Amino acid sequence: SKADIASRAYIRFTALESLLAFHQAFQGHVFRDAKGQEFVAMVEFAPHQKVPPVTAAGASGKRQKEDARIGTIDEDPDYLAFFADLQRTKISDEADSEAV
Repeated sequence: SKADIASRAYIRFTALESLLAFHQAFQGHVFRDAKGQEFVAMVEFAPHQKVPPVTAAGASGKRQKEDARIGTIDEDPDYLAFFADLQRTKISDEADSEAV
């Protein structure tokens, strides 16, 4: 049996009424998965309420450096070897299915 993995979500409410309604609806709410295992939700208030603005530069608000590897996968030796192996496997599978 696998160990439980906690999930977390941060929600920014712009109205106090919405926050209170959410807290009332989900604090202690029991969620059940497909196997019937139960998980109890816990809603907590953040002690530090400031949320950084989400901008085109990224969630941090800082300008992000462009990745120099964008668009270069077709030149990568590891990728080319992987792709060639994939093609060989595909051809081999097609030949096997034709023989049947």
